[in-house]
Amino acid sequence: MSNEDLLPESQPILYSYWRSSCSWRVRIALNLKEIPYDIKPISLIKSGGEQHCNEYREVNPMEQVPALQI
Repeated sequence: MSNEDLLPESQPILYSYWRSSCSWRVRIALNLKEIPYDIKPISLIKSGGEQHCNEYREVNPMEQVPALQI
């Protein structure tokens, strides 16, 4: 049984900021496990921080990055 057999039909979405060391660790783990994923960039600077918008608050109520939606 391969990793692909265990994956759900839709890919996980990683909400990430490019300079976040925590986001880097999640990306490394996903790549080491060969798990395909989509990245949705979250700017911590633009418009006072995109992590504070209502759309992102539904994904992660703590308003922190990274968040992995499976």
